[in-house]
Amino acid sequence: MISIIIPYFDSFSTIHKAVQSVFLEFKKYNFEIIVVNDGSSDNLEALLVDFYGNSRLKIINQVNQGVSSARNTGIERARGKYIFFLDADDYFNKINLKEIFKEFKMGSELVCFGYTAVDENYHSKKSLLPNLNLHIANKRLIYHDIFCEQTIGGHVTNKVFLKEIISKNNLLFPENVDFAEDLVFCGQYIEHIQNVSVIQKSMYGFLLHKESIRGSSQHPTNEQLIKLSSIVDANNIFQNLDIDSYSRHWFASETFYMFSSLLAKNRFWVDESTKNVLISKKNYIRKEIITFLFFPHSRFSIFQKVLGIARFWGIINK
Repeated sequence: MISIIIPYFDSFSTIHKAVQSVFLEFKKYNFEIIVVNDGSSDNLEALLVDFYGNSRLKIINQVNQGVSSARNTGIERARGKYIFFLDADDYFNKINLKEIFKEFKMGSELVCFGYTAVDENYHSKKSLLPNLNLHIANKRLIYHDIFCEQTIGGHVTNKVFLKEIISKNNLLFPENVDFAEDLVFCGQYIEHIQNVSVIQKSMYGFLLHKESIRGSSQHPTNEQLIKLSSIVDANNIFQNLDIDSYSRHWFASETFYMFSSLLAKNRFWVDESTKNVLISKKNYIRKEIITFLFFPHSRFSIFQKVLGIARFWGIINK
């Protein structure tokens, strides 16, 4: 059986297309769709009336706890051997399940594929395909493409996981992390496997949002600042993973620069609690200053490194 887990929160205009894509693309296989309603104010049952009553669709309601909690609920309820994650505003498109399952049968423990970014009218903007085409390869070959340059990326939605490995190792999404939680989960999963496969085809439609968390980082609300700052918590977990030092140093550098940019937005700190959260996390990320300055393979120029340090110490606020 295949389990497709969809976390849902107020995505009323897109959830129908997401669920419909599963019924269309997976129709030849035994599957279940687990939609976890994370405290949404929508009438989800009415939105999915076309599929309601179909035994393959399961709706689970919970109080709002965030996307990580919703995915964890889905994992706990999943009965399938294979786990797919689908966001409520995305969809599967021309997914080659036969090719994916062939890789698993040959010994792969994780299968990755490409995706296509689309606008809000579902017009294709860019196809993002992996640089690699691997069949049952050692996991070390994909570190750079998942954790660093991200031609595969740390998303969970363009990957297929084995439920047995998730359950055996008690793997869950970190519920205290609201940014890069996918990357953390992928890193923890990869710790426990050896063989991976990468298919150089786009099989997933990713909807670009103007109001996404990262897209709002130029003029963030206090809530968005706190969510973005949780990348520090992601980094704390990531640095303890059993992966190569190159990937850990890369992510530490990215985290430091992003967080220093948040500190420079202190004009948006309209309440004391936001200020206290960011200052407390500043103490955690301070240890990455040396890595940020001297890791030779980061994407940051000398100017950007100077700017990052100046922002971190409050010398410059822009």
